[in-house]
Amino acid sequence: MFPKAFGFTLDERWGKASFWCWLVGFYLAFMPLYVLGLMGMTRRMQHYDVLSWQPWLLLAAVGAVVILAGIVCTIVQLVVSIRDRAQHRDVTGDPWSGRTLEWSTASPPPAWNFAVLPRVAERDTYWNRKQRAHATPDQPRSTSQSKPEEQRDRIRQCVLCGRHWLLTDLAHLVDGRSGSVGRVRDTPCVCVSR
Repeated sequence: MFPKAFGFTLDERWGKASFWCWLVGFYLAFMPLYVLGLMGMTRRMQHYDVLSWQPWLLLAAVGAVVILAGIVCTIVQLVVSIRDRAQHRDVTGDPWSGRTLEWSTASPPPAWNFAVLPRVAERDTYWNRKQRAHATPDQPRSTSQSKPEEQRDRIRQCVLCGRHWLLTDLAHLVDGRSGSVGRVRDTPCVCVSR
């Protein structure tokens, strides 16, 4: 979901390194501890007197270091991906050929998600449409602002007429233009008509 939220994918090379470090590190860290539990070692100990446990504990410590390397790889992956986000930009909205409807919108999605509400007639509607290679006329990818602008204006009018006084500051932040507050306040509120 990272590209859907932020508009660019994570670096794949560092992601694979993180995955393998976590997978190998988990088994190296915890499997020896399970063996030690079967050998009679309790969970919380200050010291141990059984020398045969030491190789298993050292192996578990190596596993913990490998997990730490996986954490470092994840942090490096985020830094590299943010630094090179222009190269990792998701221009299709569907970088992994997804099955569900969220992948049919742009990445990151517009505030209104769909300009026209999609019709869902089967389990994997978007996937089946892609497989049939048909255009989706009821899900245009256009970034037309008419419908969202109307919704934003209706919300702003309700906010500024006092119906939802708590969101007034939010309306100012959304618009950002000076002088728009007075124009919206002078218009009749659409809350009453709904």
